[in-house]
Amino acid sequence: MIARADDKPHAGILYLYQTACALVRKDTGYLTQMSSFAELAGVSTDEWSAHCERLHEEYDLNRKMIQRNLTASREPNAPIQHYLDLKEPMRPIIEGIGRYERYAASLLQGSRAWAVCLRNIFVLRLLCSIPLRVTNLAQLAYRDDNSGNLYKGSQGEWRVRFMPDDFKNLHGAAKGAIYDRKIGAWSGAALDKWLQFGRPLLRQGDDDFVIISANPVNQGQPWNNVHVPIRIVTKRFFPDCPGIGPHAFRHLLPTSFLKRHPGDYARAADLLHDQHDTVRKVYTHLNKAESSDAWEACLNDTITALSGEPKRTTDAISRSTPDNEVF
Repeated sequence: MIARADDKPHAGILYLYQTACALVRKDTGYLTQMSSFAELAGVSTDEWSAHCERLHEEYDLNRKMIQRNLTASREPNAPIQHYLDLKEPMRPIIEGIGRYERYAASLLQGSRAWAVCLRNIFVLRLLCSIPLRVTNLAQLAYRDDNSGNLYKGSQGEWRVRFMPDDFKNLHGAAKGAIYDRKIGAWSGAALDKWLQFGRPLLRQGDDDFVIISANPVNQGQPWNNVHVPIRIVTKRFFPDCPGIGPHAFRHLLPTSFLKRHPGDYARAADLLHDQHDTVRKVYTHLNKAESSDAWEACLNDTITALSGEPKRTTDAISRSTPDNEVF
């Protein structure tokens, strides 16, 4: 498995060995407790238990080895690195959304295909405003009494709120803090259109989920596959894009923000609802790039200024050079 992963012992392999260890753990492992399997294998219960114990020892050694050498199976930023390197990383994203919106406008209004486009447009615009994880996108619920985690604020603006235990980083940045963010007007307009025209065309039941599948079988519960249509849309309509999911926006937004506001890790962390130290560690290279650019500008100013000064003659240079100077 490691060889197939380019010799990278990644988390998927670690998870496999953790599961295998659990199955053959002494006394409590599922396979260890299944004496009927011993009969099928033609061995005694004691022999079966001893066999499971040997397997657990072998699997656990492999698990520990992988744990010590754990690496990423791929570079998560690789598919969007050419976007991240741009001065304005969000520019191709906005261009791609615009291209997709023009395609949606060409469809028959009131059709299911048109409704699906309205949903996807809302999700894409929302991700540009609030880079939520897939799990939280799937949990978004709206109720007429404003009690959902998608609700209208006192000024009529759309807002998103989540409790701390709704987040994966419950014990990190989310600890003890209610997440409450305003949705920008650009994203809010797409939400209005989706709720008014698109969602009623796809919704089969009476559940409160905002982002729903076009397939009724997948409705009535959080739709955790919202990333699938987003990958398809971005691959087809975004410039030079292999297809990206919602998580890519959690890299695109802070990178774009920090390029405009170098060193402002506090607000970038707030944007991601993540810890300041984590964001600074991940994105500190942007600050280094900015400092390099700043020094390059200073150096170029000096070079430019000197290039405009009168040239010293060779004789003048010779007279200023000590006779005993060795070149």
